[in-house]
Amino acid sequence: MAGKEHRSTRLAGATLLAVAGMISALEWNLDSPDGAISVAVKDGNSLQYTASLNGTTVIEWSPLGISLTDRMFVENPTFESEETSTVDETYHLPSGKCSTYRNYCNELSLDFKNQDDEPFRIVFRAYNDAVAYRYVLKGSGDVEITGESSGFTLPAGATGWVQKPHPAYEAAYDKGTVGSDFTSADLAFPALFETGAGAWVLVSEAAVYYPYCACHFSSSGGNSFTIKLADDQNITGSLPWETPWRVAIIGDSLGDIVESNVIEHLNPPCELDDVDWIKPGVSAWSWLTERVRDTEQQKEFIDMAAEMQWHYNLIDCDWPDKVNAEEAITYGKQKGIGNILWYHHNVHESGMDAEFERIKQWGAVGVKVDYFNSDRASMMKVYEDIAIAAARHELIVNYHGATVPRGQRRRWPHLLAWEAVAGDEYTFIGKFYPDAEHDCELPFTRNVVGPMDYTPKLTTDAHELALSVIFECGIPHFGNNADSYLNSPAKPLLTDFPAAWDETRFIDGYPGEYVCLARRTGSEWFVAGITGHAERTLTVPLSFLQEGSYSVSIYRNGAGKNEIAVETITLESPGEFTTTLPAEGGFCFRVPDSRGPTEYIHSRHHRHETTPAIAARATGAGLVVTGLHPAEEQTLVLTDLRGRLIARERVSGVSSYVLGAHTVAGGAVVVRVGKNRWNRTVMVTMPK
Repeated sequence: MAGKEHRSTRLAGATLLAVAGMISALEWNLDSPDGAISVAVKDGNSLQYTASLNGTTVIEWSPLGISLTDRMFVENPTFESEETSTVDETYHLPSGKCSTYRNYCNELSLDFKNQDDEPFRIVFRAYNDAVAYRYVLKGSGDVEITGESSGFTLPAGATGWVQKPHPAYEAAYDKGTVGSDFTSADLAFPALFETGAGAWVLVSEAAVYYPYCACHFSSSGGNSFTIKLADDQNITGSLPWETPWRVAIIGDSLGDIVESNVIEHLNPPCELDDVDWIKPGVSAWSWLTERVRDTEQQKEFIDMAAEMQWHYNLIDCDWPDKVNAEEAITYGKQKGIGNILWYHHNVHESGMDAEFERIKQWGAVGVKVDYFNSDRASMMKVYEDIAIAAARHELIVNYHGATVPRGQRRRWPHLLAWEAVAGDEYTFIGKFYPDAEHDCELPFTRNVVGPMDYTPKLTTDAHELALSVIFECGIPHFGNNADSYLNSPAKPLLTDFPAAWDETRFIDGYPGEYVCLARRTGSEWFVAGITGHAERTLTVPLSFLQEGSYSVSIYRNGAGKNEIAVETITLESPGEFTTTLPAEGGFCFRVPDSRGPTEYIHSRHHRHETTPAIAARATGAGLVVTGLHPAEEQTLVLTDLRGRLIARERVSGVSSYVLGAHTVAGGAVVVRVGKNRWNRTVMVTMPK
């Protein structure tokens, strides 16, 4: 097994428990591949787990268990067997914080029987940035789950940023203290905590699919929190049954939280054979600022999108009453702009396949589906049915009025955007006013777990411009009127703006106060920072840029709230960029041709570790891989985009290597070169 792992089963406190007249308890330990995160599991009267980071407890002993109407898998389990393994796979997605994903962890499966001699399994995973677990209920037949004992106990005094449940997750994050706040309320995922030991923990869930429901969590007092089923409704399904993953992303830096992709890792692989039609891209959006929203107005926004070199235009909820969608779509095709159409989720009940086929024949490229407003199992099925139907007709999807994403875009990569956040519409609804503090919380909470379609309005123009980089979404909607973009001093920055990233780096920040991130697409870096309600000086180390000098345009606050100042400056790498931002401020700049010949390896202990880049090209003899280390033994792995193995070779003493022609097939493939803890990848499109 790669990395460090404790695989032994051992007695824990056997002598003391025997004296007390109690049963002995078994304890199992599992470490992350880098050895920094450890999880321990023990049985006895009940099952419990704990997690630590670098030897310091970040999740105290917490309950495990799941209950059905006619049986329980909670108390006095009988241990049967254990199994350990390593998961190490690479996959690619069209959108996200990066383009190449490495799912790398150690796994421990523990088999038990309950008091009625019925089998069940608990599977734990230890990642370099997370722990996760799920239940596997064995057997056959229909069952009804009534609840989980699953929980997490945080150190008393930890600081939390937590949202109260909302049907569409459109609420503020409340800051409080574990042990004195959050003691009697139901709470929503994801939730962020800072422990007194300098660690960060974000709790959430992943791989929630029908017939399970999305869950919340609650506390009856103290510092222990327990999973709650949606609306306290029992859920019915058939055995065998794998439950969703309960997840804690853990790190000694907020970068470990912000950069994590573990929520995607815990989901099933992509089910689509062809993903070439899935194109992330910026969308023009008229609904927020214009109230007429007729066909001619849609054409104006299509014209604007074309001039800005964006991909899409969203025709929102006023069609077909006010907008001739077919006419607007035809016009968009002439301009090279795809159109996305709005639907209520009840399209699921009224001939969805026929409707999707109809708009596909018009030339529509996607759908925005709205007003789900539920976490119940029945609504999970609606999400899934829409995703599957949309894929059949090659339509990209944006879910609004929805639950938070739980990694589904790995399985269905055309799910490019989700709302599940309070945005600018609340400024005229009047229930909640998203502000700069809210903006500075979202990168550490909601946007960690998946794409976020968010539209701000209550800060400064420079702050809102920076959010185009700070927030990640496969279809960012730029919701102002056409003149505000076409005549903006930031037009050069926003023209041909990316919606998918090859790499994301957390620079600095603190929830609610300030954020600074860098994101890369191809050879271009985009860097941005924002502030909350106080002025702050931000310093950006530029070591991620290729060494050299760069002339860049910096966009930041001007004299007035709605003024963006533009200044051309020279950046040096290595070096730093420093700027002072006002309250609700922001800055943003774009650095072309700056990637350099290295690849960033995210690691808790080697945050800026680099290794030489590799390259690969298809030839008549096969696939030629260059950039290898002649002095080291390395493993070359060739997979398709779903991570399925095509070839594996171990090589040494060479700087290049040819994978034989028998390995070459049409379509895109991924080459991964690995040694010890680092991993380098390149994607190659093979000739048909």
